[in-house]
Amino acid sequence: MSPARPVVAAGSLHYRAAVAELPASARLSDHASEGVVVVPGEGPWWTSLVEAQAAGALSVVVSNPKRVPLAALEALEALSGFLEEPGSVPVVVERPRLRSDVVVNALDARAGSPASMVTVESAASAGELEATLRDGLRWAAVLAGGPLSYCGGGDGIFLLEAAGASGPIPVTVGVRRLTGDARDPLLRVMAVGEVRTEVECGRAGASIRLKTTTGHGTTLAPLRYETSARLALRRALDACSSDERLTELDHLLEDHRLVSNLLDPHKQD
Repeated sequence: MSPARPVVAAGSLHYRAAVAELPASARLSDHASEGVVVVPGEGPWWTSLVEAQAAGALSVVVSNPKRVPLAALEALEALSGFLEEPGSVPVVVERPRLRSDVVVNALDARAGSPASMVTVESAASAGELEATLRDGLRWAAVLAGGPLSYCGGGDGIFLLEAAGASGPIPVTVGVRRLTGDARDPLLRVMAVGEVRTEVECGRAGASIRLKTTTGHGTTLAPLRYETSARLALRRALDACSSDERLTELDHLLEDHRLVSNLLDPHKQD
């Protein structure tokens, strides 16, 4: 049996609780070497990410990053080989509205049936809008089966296109800015075709509602009771001894660039 790996999770009650729930595979530590480092997403997480790799971490969790400013893009892209080299530290990005287990449920329920159109509805306050919309666009890319590109739009309604396996798939995006930070965000994503997938979620950490409709009827995916933090930590622990390259940081940066194009009218063609 492998010894429990050290986990640096200073200041994160959710991850300290997750470590306590995984005593056979994780233990709290102050040292990053040969273990997992949890980086809070509220501050300059990109700097902590680079520091964790330099300190010898075997994997890193970025917990619910709210912002991806220019400084983050420059820091990560300037670190030679961070995203491309097989030897670079694996990065798990915790996006509570985009849980990996729910994504697997959604794709399994579709059973390879292609989507003919995807819609995204995102409503959030100014402080939550970027992260909520990022997650909606990643859901759209997953359900459409390919990366998204901006086609046009404005005033909160946008048209994108997904590079589906059998050709381009239209993706419509509606964005509404809520007034007042106290109001919970809302995200709805629907992929239609022979199989219809509906995803709905609110604030980060709340349950994700997944509904699939086929010719045989409608099914609701079971709610997940494992916390998003515990799921991300388990995946980071697995990544310590795996050769599989994670693409979550790549996707986060890709989604950010697209969201910036939608929310900044000066960047729209």
